[in-house]
Amino acid sequence: MSIIAVAAITALGKVLLKAGAPILKGLLEKEVGGTAGQIGSVVIDTLGAALGVEPTAEAIVAKHATDPVSVEATIREYENNKEWIAYMVAATAGRDRMIEREDARESFFSWAWRPAMSWLVIFLFGWAMVLVPLANAAFGAAIIAPSTADILQFAGIWLVIYGGGHTVKEVWGK
Repeated sequence: MSIIAVAAITALGKVLLKAGAPILKGLLEKEVGGTAGQIGSVVIDTLGAALGVEPTAEAIVAKHATDPVSVEATIREYENNKEWIAYMVAATAGRDRMIEREDARESFFSWAWRPAMSWLVIFLFGWAMVLVPLANAAFGAAIIAPSTADILQFAGIWLVIYGGGHTVKEVWGK
């Protein structure tokens, strides 16, 4: 994030605090530039649309400089919208729980095997259907490609293990 963007976010945070919107200020400052910058962006987009200005921190701060009373009233209105705030807080909490769960995994293998198997299936199809025919055509080689039916069976088994395991967990619990 550039220095100008940080300065604009800081200035907008001061406007939010002055308007009596500490929850919005907290969401804005905590989330912009982090792993879920979308939440801070939603604050800026929503306020920009409500104020009729471009959805940027700079535009909102400039609007506040020209008409502080109506801007602060609009900000307070959004701060007091309990459904909107509850959604934002829940989204932030959900993201935090997901990060904690991923960080709590003990080893690399506990999460890496799923994408590794998916990449293996993709590689096998690419090998059999693209690389082997290209090598045979380009170099006159006689490389025997694995059967796509065999690869499809392997992919099916992988889908049963990965997708089916999740289905079983959902139906019968952990």
